[in-house]
This record gives sequence, structure tokens and C-alpha cells, in this order.
Amino acid sequence: MPRSTEETERIGVNAVEGIFLNNIGWAFREQRVSDYGIDAVVEIKDDQGKPTGRLLALQIKTGASYFRKSGAGYLFRGETRHLDYWSGHCLPVFLILHNPDDGMTLWQRIERRSVSETESGWSIVIPADNTLDVANKGFLALGISSDPSAMKRSRFAADQAEMERFANEEIYFRFDVWVNKTLKIRELMIYFDDPDKSQADEVIDIWAVGHDVWEVMNHFYPWLDYEVHEFTDAMEGSGEVESHVFSVRLNDAARAFLTLEAFYEDDSDPEVPKYPGEQDEEEC
Repeated sequence: MPRSTEETERIGVNAVEGIFLNNIGWAFREQRVSDYGIDAVVEIKDDQGKPTGRLLALQIKTGASYFRKSGAGYLFRGETRHLDYWSGHCLPVFLILHNPDDGMTLWQRIERRSVSETESGWSIVIPADNTLDVANKGFLALGISSDPSAMKRSRFAADQAEMERFANEEIYFRFDVWVNKTLKIRELMIYFDDPDKSQADEVIDIWAVGHDVWEVMNHFYPWLDYEVHEFTDAMEGSGEVESHVFSVRLNDAARAFLTLEAFYEDDSDPEVPKYPGEQDEEEC
């Protein structure tokens, strides 16, 4: 017997609630009276299980009909009135799709810049790997999308202190790449002033399985320009490890970002201009 719309919706809400409570470990509060499409609010908890007061709003859509393939993802179409409301909401709004037939549950942040608008409505593609699970907990916690633009924005915001520290330093990065291993890159060594020091000034663990050096740089440091300072082929050494040493510096986008942040944080008012003929009081 076919399910009613109410039964289908209840299955989806219950499934999403179970994922947040049992898998991700956050508080889930259903909105019994749907407020223009906000079906539930989630409160993020920290690693000790304590509520943080940070909230996410959810719009839950349930049914196999919502899973329309579009390239490497699924296409969702919506009404303009909902987009207007969600994009102006005080909380980050996430669209959740649940397929009751196979249990697949996907998510995506709803932002105007991420959708395609037409006269009749809007659409957004939800990547197939945006599964609602612990693996994507970090994206949800930051209230961001998983598209490259959102990831880059979040990286800039998270790395502001690091940018400021690097701004006026001569810095070198060294990666040792194990060419015959699946885990090719295991750490990043940072040298200030002199890349030939016997020991790095800082060592950062980076577990990059199957990725190349420039992929790691573009992912973790989109705010740096870098050029090759020195390269040692594996055959020149042990036959297993090749060494990449980069000279790095803040790129133009990072410097502009820091300038804007300094402007935002400066609470002083602009100096009042003098009118023609006006004199300072001490000159009177």
C-alpha cells in the first residue's frame, strides 16, 4: 500500500533525527509548526557533548522522486519564495534529502550564490558524496557548503592568524614524498629564514593519501603563492623519497583579506574633514 505524504515526511524526519542524535551526536529539535519550510533546528555540541548554542536550520525533503541525477550529484528545484526566506534567515539553512527506499540522506547549504535562478524558480545540485554522516560533520559545524568556493572562504577565515604570522617572514615549506607508498605525504616542515637548517622550525602532520604536493598546497594554503626553491629526485636519494622545497609568500587575495579584516576591526570614526576657511581652535 502506498504511503501517504504525511507518512513519507514522518519517515524522513525520523531518519534525519536519528542520524543527528545517534551518529553525529548533536541535539535535534523538530519544528512542529513548519515555519515556511524550516522543519527542524539542530544544536551543535562540542567534543565533550556540551551544547554550544550554535544552531542550524533544516529543510527536510523525503522521497525517491527528489533524487534526480545531474552529473555527479542530484538536482533539486525549489520555489523563489522559499529561497528568499532561507537566504535571509538568521541561521544557516541546510537542505536535507532522504530516500526512504535505500536510506540515502544528503545535505547542502542553501545560499543564493550557490543556486541557479530562473524566472520560474531555482535549482541546486547536491553532490552525491554530501552524505549526512560523521565524515561531513566538520562542514556542518562550520555552517558551510562543501563546494570549492565555500571551502576556500572558510579556509581564509580559519587561517587569519596564520596569515598574519606569515605576512612579513621569509618562509620555506618542505615536503618529503614517498613515491611508492599509498600514504605519499605525511608531514609538512616549515622553515623560517633558512631552508637548510638541520631541524625545521615547525612540523605539521598532513596525511595525504594518493595526493600530490600541489594538491595539498591548494587545499590547505589557498592564500599562499609558492615557487620551487629546491627539488631532489627520489633516484638521487634513497630511491623512495623525493623532496620538494617551496619558497612561499602571501598572495594578493590574502593581503587584501587582511586589509579588510583590519578595517572591520577598527572601530574609530573617519576624521572629520575641514571646510574651506575653517581654522583649528588653537589658531584662533
